[in-house]
Amino acid sequence: MAVLEKIRSRAVILVIAIGLGLFAFIFGDVGNWFSSLYRDSEMDAFIVNGNKVKIQDYEQAVSQTMEQYKQMNRNLSEAETQQVRNMVYQTMVSKQILSEEADKIGLTVTPAETFDLVQGDNLSPMILQSGLFTNPETGLFDRAALLNFLKQIKTKGATPQEQALIDQYKAIWVQLEDDIRSNKLGEKYTSLISGAVVANKLELAYYTKANSVVADLAYVQQSVAQAPDADVQVTDADIKAYYDSHKELFASQNGGADLDVIYATITPSSSDVESAKSDIAEAEKALKAGENPANVLEDYSDVKYVDYYLPIGEFNNPIFPADFAAFLESAPVGEVSQVYDLGQSVSVAKLLDKKVSPEMLRVSHIMLAPAQAGQPTVDSLLTVLKADPSQFATLAANYSIDTNTKANGGEITWLNEATAAQYLGEDFSDAIYKATVGVPFAFKSQYGEHIVLVNEAKDNVAKYKVAFAQRNIVASNDTQTALYNDISSFIAQNMDKDIDSLALNKGYQVLPNVKVSADQPMLTQGIENSRSLVKWAMSAKPGEVSDITECGDKWVFVRLNSSFTDKVIPLAMVKDQVTDIVRDEKKVEAMYAQLTGAKYSNLEAFAEQLHSQVDTLSTVKFNTTRLAGIGYEPAINAAAAYAPVESLQPLKGVRSVYLVKALNRTEDPATEADTKGLLDAERKGIVRSQALTYIIQKSDIKDRRYKFQ
Repeated sequence: MAVLEKIRSRAVILVIAIGLGLFAFIFGDVGNWFSSLYRDSEMDAFIVNGNKVKIQDYEQAVSQTMEQYKQMNRNLSEAETQQVRNMVYQTMVSKQILSEEADKIGLTVTPAETFDLVQGDNLSPMILQSGLFTNPETGLFDRAALLNFLKQIKTKGATPQEQALIDQYKAIWVQLEDDIRSNKLGEKYTSLISGAVVANKLELAYYTKANSVVADLAYVQQSVAQAPDADVQVTDADIKAYYDSHKELFASQNGGADLDVIYATITPSSSDVESAKSDIAEAEKALKAGENPANVLEDYSDVKYVDYYLPIGEFNNPIFPADFAAFLESAPVGEVSQVYDLGQSVSVAKLLDKKVSPEMLRVSHIMLAPAQAGQPTVDSLLTVLKADPSQFATLAANYSIDTNTKANGGEITWLNEATAAQYLGEDFSDAIYKATVGVPFAFKSQYGEHIVLVNEAKDNVAKYKVAFAQRNIVASNDTQTALYNDISSFIAQNMDKDIDSLALNKGYQVLPNVKVSADQPMLTQGIENSRSLVKWAMSAKPGEVSDITECGDKWVFVRLNSSFTDKVIPLAMVKDQVTDIVRDEKKVEAMYAQLTGAKYSNLEAFAEQLHSQVDTLSTVKFNTTRLAGIGYEPAINAAAAYAPVESLQPLKGVRSVYLVKALNRTEDPATEADTKGLLDAERKGIVRSQALTYIIQKSDIKDRRYKFQ
């Protein structure tokens, strides 16, 4: 009994202890759940109307697009790569929003429609204009080439290397098919929306009357550039009023920042110059001593040895010294040139050999898919070609898996020994220069099996094999480190001071108030490889200074003045731009008041006042879209239709004022049917081109890519 009483007395404590334990257990899991949810949300690249796109999916789409550029032998710069990333983002956003809008009204592209667009009787222009499926003889689309391509990407039993190539082509096709489907959906959607836009009866009557005359005009123009800034006063209230009523002009999907950019250019030191000269002096000695040229260039040159012959024209190139070609033409084999000091580089060369052979060869090839039942082999095609070489282009179009050349009958291009080696290796270069013109032969490369044909050879020319050693005079690691340390010390000592003016005094370059958007590929023109600093700015706090970053030939750091992630650029970041707009508007108002108050009796008097001249416009109608020498100025179009002939009309334009006189006006009758056709076509065109853009602008889009790239 005593034991029970003891337990009862401590029951409350026990319940509390158990409760705390359960709380910790339950809410520990809840905490883990929230943590997991947070981590998952941190992987969102962007969000479109609540639909999240993970960074992995976005990066996969970018990789597929980048692969297509690689297929075209395009090496993209950092800025171009960022442009591709932005293009992929914009495409994914557009497709998502188009899909949402189409779903709302039950609009789809059926499998049957898709098939018709990619293989059927109504092929998409994207198929017809892709250049992938053309007849080499006519240059026109060839359905057989399309069907053969689709057959090849379904090839079974390929080697790993061959399968990798097939997979690349499959990815290209899948992307093309998806783009065609989205394009068709967009056409159907915008066609449906634009069908609701028509001109009403009042508009038809008004525009028909206005466009039934044509006029010749004389005018004098006074632009805002002719009025001093001091003539008007722009207040902060004026600026804010304009900004508040025109926020659509300052829309931003991605956010941005205002930065001060500070940098120092990395230049070689005197010791760097001496080091380059010393290496070339050693190369000169070694080449004269007859050492292996490949080893000499490996040790002392930034340009590596190439073991092939080049015609003299290749050496008449700015990358070589001006008189280098003349040296080769006159020097005996084994001669070593003088040392060339070109300021940015130092070089020396040795003539290793000379020969005479065709300058270039025009070469075609057929690259075959892995052998499989029912498909021709290298041997079978060679048999056909040896009997009838004229069949080469047709066989290339039907069987080659090299989509870059099959459309041209397998023709690669004119190749010299260097470009041939770059195309498929030195063995390929040797093979074609040993081949007989017009006789096809088999060749195996790292990419697969080929049938090669030398179609034509240019005339024989003298060619030269050269060991060309060159050291570029560049800043060494020690020089770069010394400058980096100097900047680092400067930042540490001046972090809380007026760092811009102090940087100028130090000899650094300063770009104040640089505006960047979150998806911008670089800080500004001339500062390459600076994307990382744009990304840094989007997560930094005002006043913070970035790490020093190597951007091309510069050490760069930035200080963040302000940043934003909203959909409208803050007034502080566009104040100068808004000020200019408001000032120009006030100038126009002031000039117009002066013009109307002056009551000029003729155009010449106004022109004399401005030290200007009287200009003319011929055959101007109400719907003339661009006026010669002026551009877009609807007030003048209205004067052409309605201003009394021979009377002076002061007009307020976009950024100018005008004194205009209608010299004459003649009838140019327009019917309501014609007007309706023009208005409907114009407005439907605007809707088709802008409907989706407008919906995108009104959508809830959160671009978070700056956190990852």
